[in-house]
Amino acid sequence: MLRAKTRWESALSLRTEVEQVRQQLALSENQFRPLGLREWEGIEERIYYTFCKLSSPKARPTWLWEHFKLETQAWHRPGVLPDFLLTQLVDKQETVWLMLNNTVNESTKFWLYEGCVEAIQQIISECCLLDEIYLISKKI
Repeated sequence: MLRAKTRWESALSLRTEVEQVRQQLALSENQFRPLGLREWEGIEERIYYTFCKLSSPKARPTWLWEHFKLETQAWHRPGVLPDFLLTQLVDKQETVWLMLNNTVNESTKFWLYEGCVEAIQQIISECCLLDEIYLISKKI
């Protein structure tokens, strides 16, 4: 691990932490980058309409997994953290979107990133402030 800390010791925001980890790992913007303000809004809308049952056109669920259109399944392999399995499930060079949930003062915000699965796996392994993690194919 690049650095050890607990979620409670950090006053950093999720976005700041992700950027610091990206820099420490020396990941280029081709490998991993935050989506710009003009990019994320349309992508976020596509994600909601593609994957979630919405109660109204303006509804934006806090916990997406509670509103998925399709049934979901969980798989647990004792002793193996899920982020270590990403490159076994998706080609490590495939570029996908990463959607991270950040809750501050009971208000939720999703941050969107674009990167190859291998870089995302490294980011996830090093960040402490993660609640919800969604990997989304760019083919939607």
